[in-house]
Amino acid sequence: MRIDLPLKETWSAVSEQYRAVLPSLSATTQVQVYAGYQHALQEATSGIARLFSHKRSIATVEPTEPAVAMVETAFAADAYHIRHLPVDTARVEAAATEPLLLDASDLAFVVLTVDDPVTGRLYDHSRLLSEIKDQRIFRIHLSHAAHGFGLGVCQPAPFEVRILSLSPERALLVAGERFKVLPTLAPRLPWHAPVAVSDRLAVLPDDRYQAQRKTIVDFESALPQGFRPYFASSDQQRLFDRAVIVADHLDGFAVIDELARVMALKLHEFPGGDDKLETTSPCRWNEPRITDWLLKRGESEEVVRGLFVVDPSLISPGLSATLNLAAQNLRSLQG
Repeated sequence: MRIDLPLKETWSAVSEQYRAVLPSLSATTQVQVYAGYQHALQEATSGIARLFSHKRSIATVEPTEPAVAMVETAFAADAYHIRHLPVDTARVEAAATEPLLLDASDLAFVVLTVDDPVTGRLYDHSRLLSEIKDQRIFRIHLSHAAHGFGLGVCQPAPFEVRILSLSPERALLVAGERFKVLPTLAPRLPWHAPVAVSDRLAVLPDDRYQAQRKTIVDFESALPQGFRPYFASSDQQRLFDRAVIVADHLDGFAVIDELARVMALKLHEFPGGDDKLETTSPCRWNEPRITDWLLKRGESEEVVRGLFVVDPSLISPGLSATLNLAAQNLRSLQG
């Protein structure tokens, strides 16, 4: 038996537990907990729109991932003007110095992704941020994993909003003093105290990160035949928290499933969790359209089907041989 009433103060209490492990933040900084980064993004964008209802345009920075695309769809349905901005590294040199001419009187916010949710590629937004830093435009930074490396959680500017994905079911929003949004749904959800709050927000020490980086680079440079690294060895605009590999002529789900079997690991029943092996193969996600956004941004079907990621904790001197064995087993089944 239970009395089925909502506990409105629980959300604030759990949010304050996160604030307590971020002592560098000022008292006016907004710290809010959400049920995943998509929930945080929806509440933040709709809340800003309510507060600044006279502003009828928003902007997103390409490449656009699914969560950001859903924001675009929702605002387009409400007759907002959607502006797509190129990521700094994609702007041709001839136009690199031309201002983007963003109208602060009509633009409510800009959404930009810090790191790619699949590959961990880091995006350069320095030119855009420099241009709008003194304007009354909210900048919503979506971080999938980047906040766990480097400087961690820093004091946000007054119009800055940072959404940190902590797990599939939890995200933290840290925002400057001008973000006065009270979410509509979050306070009414059933919240429980987080386990090891400090662990969720811990930043990997630089010496460990550099050692992890070397482990990943060495592994990616010595892959067995039939596999290739997604990133070129010269491409350093990435997080070194995962090895990113493409299997030629093999399905990524088949590869990680066989690799897990050989290594006596168990994949999560549902994809996108905290697995040590994951893939973009549509077979894994059981949803044919799940990878459309990757194809739209220029990835080939072969790459999308064969791409998989490996957690650094699995990388050992014998992993390449194990990967080769898994591939041989799959090819034997193909006949």
